[in-house]
Amino acid sequence: DIHAGNVVITEYGCELIDFDQVLTGQPSFRRSSMLCSQAINTLEDMFVFTFCEFLFELITGFFTFPMHSPSEAVAIVPAVFQPLLNSVFLPEVRCLPRLQDIINSSLFVDVPVTKMKQREIRMPSDVKEVLDGLCSNILERYKRDRCQFNNIKKQRKFEQLLNSETEKLRRKEIIKVGIMSAKLIGF
Repeated sequence: DIHAGNVVITEYGCELIDFDQVLTGQPSFRRSSMLCSQAINTLEDMFVFTFCEFLFELITGFFTFPMHSPSEAVAIVPAVFQPLLNSVFLPEVRCLPRLQDIINSSLFVDVPVTKMKQREIRMPSDVKEVLDGLCSNILERYKRDRCQFNNIKKQRKFEQLLNSETEKLRRKEIIKVGIMSAKLIGF
């Protein structure tokens, strides 16, 4: 996870300082807000989401993005950041921008980014297999967690419906009609 605790910002730029935990499945304190989004389907989506939460944290000083009210949260940031944050936290379609789209956006056009060429990265095939497996595990865990989260949300909504005053009155009316029908037929 990218967060204020693992990024050092100086006058020369910024640096991620804990690479050792990046792909090993470090517990994510941002996972709960990610689960609320139906637009996260890939690891890149997770990176985009956590980057924008980090950006929100830097801009506002709030530790986490308030997913209970994304429109209110986005409204408090400077207007220049709102289109990007809206595209992630209030997407019009179930698709987030790609990291490359964010880097190429007008928001970051003047920010120097060190880019490595694909051929500069050399990795033994067995290491690549392990990293691919870790990535798959992270994504599978996220999908299981989101499924469980959605089931819990549905169950709570159903319980709220059952316990609502309208539903209680409807059940009382059904019982009353049932009793009256039973009396009419002689039970």
